[in-house]
Amino acid sequence: MKISVKSLINRRLQYNILLKDTVSFKNLRRDRSQTPPKLNHLHQRNIMDNAQDNPRISDPRVAADLKADYNVQVKPQTVRNLIIKTSYNGRAVRKTPCINLCNEENASS
Repeated sequence: MKISVKSLINRRLQYNILLKDTVSFKNLRRDRSQTPPKLNHLHQRNIMDNAQDNPRISDPRVAADLKADYNVQVKPQTVRNLIIKTSYNGRAVRKTPCINLCNEENASS
């Protein structure tokens, strides 16, 4: 049984196109950093609850609590980044005040 060169090239081309499409599809679903996020919404909510309950809790302590409770190992900087991302700031976690035209006079005094 003879296989023509043309059909072989077509099969190879079809395979490469198929392979290329599947690889690009996988890349579309991934994050820019190519790593899946370690913290889901449950873990993020736990971090924010800890920060609200005890504003002076340290980041390594929150990371250790995550390791003990959920077996998720994160660095303290990840905890800090999450707290900052949710618009909490300062040593004692607090929200920044929203100053607009109505309460500008009260905020300045």
